[in-house]
Amino acid sequence: MSIENVRAKLLKIAVEQSYNSVLVTNSDISPGGPFIVYCNKAFCLMTGYSSKELLGKSPRILQGPDTDSAVIDTMRDALNKKIFWEGSTVNYRKSGEIYIVNWNISPVFGNGVEVTHFVSVQQEVTQFHIAKEENNALAKLLNKSPDPALVVNSKWRIVFSNTAFESLSGYQSNELMGEIPTCFIPGEQDCEVYQKMLKTFDAGQPFQAHLVNKSKDGERKFIHHTIEPIIDNSGKNTHFIVILDEMRGD
Repeated sequence: MSIENVRAKLLKIAVEQSYNSVLVTNSDISPGGPFIVYCNKAFCLMTGYSSKELLGKSPRILQGPDTDSAVIDTMRDALNKKIFWEGSTVNYRKSGEIYIVNWNISPVFGNGVEVTHFVSVQQEVTQFHIAKEENNALAKLLNKSPDPALVVNSKWRIVFSNTAFESLSGYQSNELMGEIPTCFIPGEQDCEVYQKMLKTFDAGQPFQAHLVNKSKDGERKFIHHTIEPIIDNSGKNTHFIVILDEMRGD
């Protein structure tokens, strides 16, 4: 077997076993085209169609009422210009279920001038978009709250702070991202407090305590902390919401 044949065989195996969905169409960019000439297993799993059902069809088979026509227009413009394109929109599985896909398309030049095919690599990003929308909704909710609040990840790195927390601490959001909240606690807490906190989180329960915090200007403040774990479907703590209440003296 020649080196070229070996390379072609390896490429076919790699594409067929790729985690990402791969689609190849011909170069027909008439109103009905282009038409599918190849799709890998991942593409079939994502769409619910078999390769037999897809071959010879236009990728439009995946579009529906919620597919963004403006995105499709920019894609077709790129096909006409024979240039790389990338975008994201809503598609439809065979069952009619909606999913969100991010995909790119590259032209294949057979002789260096004429396009013979288009290769598309696609990835479903539905869960990413859902999580993003949920995070945006949570951020809006916390920013409306008069109570200072933080969201930290499982490694206790800050991933969100609301405006009330920035006012309390004296730090801006860009100074807080990625920091560990203990940088605001000047080491005056009893170790038993932290041990109790960890045991409470292991049980999936919220934790409350009075702690001393230090603002950016060095001022010590007595704060009541309520820390609520965010638990995923597997029971793992993925994030923690920290709500603060400054204890002012009379």
